[in-house]
Amino acid sequence: MFRPRTARADNGALFVSFQLAISKDALNKISREVRSWRLHRRIGSIFAQLAKAINPIVNGWMRYHGASPIRPSPRPRAAPSRHLSAGDASPVRRWG
Repeated sequence: MFRPRTARADNGALFVSFQLAISKDALNKISREVRSWRLHRRIGSIFAQLAKAINPIVNGWMRYHGASPIRPSPRPRAAPSRHLSAGDASPVRRWG
């Protein structure tokens, strides 16, 4: 679905461009799925275990909803694994 979005030209100026965007229905479906994981309840889990379980799913969503048949993005997106590093082996703790 194409939506009007703010884009930056090569010279740094902002302009309105119609670019691909995730639909509201798809965003709601993804949100429901993430809420069903009940991540806030997994306080005894190791962060690396959560990252290992979640990364393939989020990566698939990013590939599907971030793909553009018109032209690729000028800069590659960060892989979800960078956001959820499996190298952090500390247990997930509840804050405050």
